Amino acid sequence: MSEPKQETERKADASRCPLCGQANECALLSGERIEACWCFRASIPSELLQRIPDSRRGKSCVCPSCVEEHKRQESVAAEQSANAADRFIQLWNHVESVRQAIGASAAAVIVMQDGRIAYERYAGTHPDGRPTDARSRFNVGSVRKSYLGLVVAWALHDGLLGSVDDPLIRYMPLPYDADILQDTTIRHLLTHTHGLDRQGRAFASGSSWAYNNQGVNLLIELTGRLYRKPFVHILKERLFGPGGFTATGWETEKSEELIGLDESYPDREGRSANLFVNARELALWGMLHAEGGVFRGLPLVPADVVRLATAAATPAGLDDAWPRNGFFWQVQTSQPCERAELGDKLPAGSFRILGITGCAVLVIPEQRTVAVRMYNQTIPNPTGYSYLEDIRAFGNLVYTASAVTRS
Repeated sequence: MSEPKQETERKADASRCPLCGQANECALLSGERIEACWCFRASIPSELLQRIPDSRRGKSCVCPSCVEEHKRQESVAAEQSANAADRFIQLWNHVESVRQAIGASAAAVIVMQDGRIAYERYAGTHPDGRPTDARSRFNVGSVRKSYLGLVVAWALHDGLLGSVDDPLIRYMPLPYDADILQDTTIRHLLTHTHGLDRQGRAFASGSSWAYNNQGVNLLIELTGRLYRKPFVHILKERLFGPGGFTATGWETEKSEELIGLDESYPDREGRSANLFVNARELALWGMLHAEGGVFRGLPLVPADVVRLATAAATPAGLDDAWPRNGFFWQVQTSQPCERAELGDKLPAGSFRILGITGCAVLVIPEQRTVAVRMYNQTIPNPTGYSYLEDIRAFGNLVYTASAVTRS
């Protein structure tokens, strides 16, 4: 039975310019991009046109149907943003109060849930006065170690390393002191239990825990030997390039986006603490781990590589007071550790990494939640400030606010 003529005309008109009648099939329906006619494009308020992604470059359909859909999505997003602001206000107040306490000029927070941004906020300025925004790239300090840890996991997956319990000297030639390194394994280096320091050895490998860069530097050299190229190149080839990470990299030159630390770095090969990332890409880095290596629906990293990197790998027998680490990530176990940086509300399996500038990534797989905070701290911690209390409170506030969004 044929449809009434009036109804048929209404359906036809929905794909035509209301000003001139030109047909403008939606790109989603036609399978190709079809530009809206000039008169309809001109009728769209310029401020709305600017908010439609890539519309000025001809990469987004701006036919009447698509414009109305974009308006609807904006309305929904605005409502969700207002609700998120209420849920995460305590988290933001904590982040902002810490920014002022530690003397950072800039701050950012992003919380992602189920692969989407649930909350995002920026404050302060770059040292040169530029306002902090989504393009701002922070020096993330020791967060860089999580990138190195993933490459070590890849080396195990690729068969270049036999086991995390292999002694380091099996892969490292002289002039390394075999007497000092003979009982030190890859596991010890990854979990800060190696006992090495600048003078040689502070304690027997596996008997205690100490945070320094001795193990990191050895693993940077080791991965370079295994792959015959700096580990950063593996990340570029397998992850940054295919995943479209354009705001993540080791930098040596100043630019408008970088929040610099007035430091100089020798190169971009990953040997120094010059990794700069913006808040959104650092959140995506965390979400890649939360999703087991799947990135925007694509299996970018083998699942077993991510599992290796984020599961607790600390040697058995270490005193319960010390943190438990994966491949540099601190990992929450069933019983929170006395000296761990993870809040006591966080469920087992959560993991986090923190940098000296105050930047941190928290992953809560149970909630499919990732939280990132960014600072540009350059001065020592002030009297009365406890970084442990701060980072634990941050994690607990993220967990509480994220739980509300799912209730």
